[in-house]
Amino acid sequence: MSTSNDDALAILRDKGLKATTQRIAILEALMSERAHPTAEEIHDALATEHPTISRSTVYETLSRFSEEGILDPLQTGDGVTRFEFHNHPHVNVVCIECQQIADVDSDHITPFLEHVRDETPWQVLDQQVKLRGLCHACKATKQP
Repeated sequence: MSTSNDDALAILRDKGLKATTQRIAILEALMSERAHPTAEEIHDALATEHPTISRSTVYETLSRFSEEGILDPLQTGDGVTRFEFHNHPHVNVVCIECQQIADVDSDHITPFLEHVRDETPWQVLDQQVKLRGLCHACKATKQP
């Protein structure tokens, strides 16, 4: 068994979810992907190796994983939901022109979350930080 398969199984068991072949495949695909795919893109990527996987199974599984806090759904402004594996605190930067998404890691996020936990009455259950702006390529085309 591969490490990603072991990790996927552990995550599903930790959440009390049945570890079906489809769920494992979807979770492994997202664990190895940083491109923030759509449900359609996930289905298309898995269809060759898992020809019986349906679009509805992918959509339902992504919805369940989102409810369980395994995945973060991302709205970029183009009306399409994208997904990412919830593995560490980071900031998503979304281009308002081309909808490109980049993950930005920062040493300041975890201390900030700890500050909120320790210094306020809030119990943070989830976090998602999204910044919107122009990527380098779109910014260059906007320059006079």
